[in-house]
Amino acid sequence: MKSISLILAFLFVGTAQAYIPPTRMIIERTAENAGSGSYTIEQEVQFSNGTDVLTLRETWEIDRGQAMKVTISGVRDLKDKLRAQVLYAGGQKWSLSTSGKRESSKIPMDFTERLFHWRD
Repeated sequence: MKSISLILAFLFVGTAQAYIPPTRMIIERTAENAGSGSYTIEQEVQFSNGTDVLTLRETWEIDRGQAMKVTISGVRDLKDKLRAQVLYAGGQKWSLSTSGKRESSKIPMDFTERLFHWRD
């Protein structure tokens, strides 16, 4: 009796089939379902100089790939001493430092994205 059930189990396992969709369909679905909304990314960045470690917190706000804003703030010892904001929009870079000084400049060439690359 055990041998018959074992043989039946192997027969069912051996006849399993699966559908693998074409690559074009996978890429189209991925593009359709990819986010095109607003995102917020928080990360801590550490700079080390020998034994000293400087830790900063970056908060990136990305609005549909059209504008990006990064807020940089100090962590631990620099918590109340360092805060800066940079806005990238319309080909311009707008910055606001801790002292309240506002600056505007054209976005540097090394910041621009490569040909055929879209954020959304």
